[in-house]
Amino acid sequence: ISKYQWGGWHTYIKPKRPFDSVIFPDGSDRLLLEDMKAFVTQKDWYRKMGIPHRRGYLFHGPPGTGKSVSAEALAGELDLTIYSLNLAGMSDQGLEQAVGAVENNKPAILLIEDIDTVGTKRDATIDKQKISLGTLLNALDGLMAADSMILIMTSNNPSVLDPALIRKGRVDVSVEFGMASEQQINRAVTRFLPRPTLEQMREVASWQRPITMAEVQECLKKMTLDKVTNGLYSG
Repeated sequence: ISKYQWGGWHTYIKPKRPFDSVIFPDGSDRLLLEDMKAFVTQKDWYRKMGIPHRRGYLFHGPPGTGKSVSAEALAGELDLTIYSLNLAGMSDQGLEQAVGAVENNKPAILLIEDIDTVGTKRDATIDKQKISLGTLLNALDGLMAADSMILIMTSNNPSVLDPALIRKGRVDVSVEFGMASEQQINRAVTRFLPRPTLEQMREVASWQRPITMAEVQECLKKMTLDKVTNGLYSG
């Protein structure tokens, strides 16, 4: 994972997150994975057609629904570097420098989280803590944009995003990460508790709905660790 700090990209080595450790919205995990796999292998076709080798995704939904961890799991499965860009407090010039410094020799993921909180403006602004919309759009797919890039933007509130930011060509695939469905909860239970007891199933059924996948994970983690701890002390 590379983060842009102090005027340059700094790489941090992190263990890959297993793809099956993230419970995606129903049916979207394999679709996203196959879509990205196809994109990565199509560089020659893009060059032949004179089209920039880029693809954009918007992951949107409430906090705790799995947007960022899904990007991490996809990167791990595809063996791609994540360039994580925090736009808060960044100026137009800083954004241009950051995008210009991204390596173009192999496919990678550019992750921009909470894109709706950036506060971009259509007109140029003297506020150095804000990024103009024009500069952001040019950074994503203009002349200075990085090639062989998978763009993933996350948003808690996509309704406030400027239409130009999410038009076709900039955002090719949009995925909604909602509150946990019963199918997602069941898949998570099976992963954490392969043989759940009746008492554990009753506890799962008692959880207040709606519930986020982050909350589901924390509940199941506690149940699993309590079971292990009790087994250690009782043994």
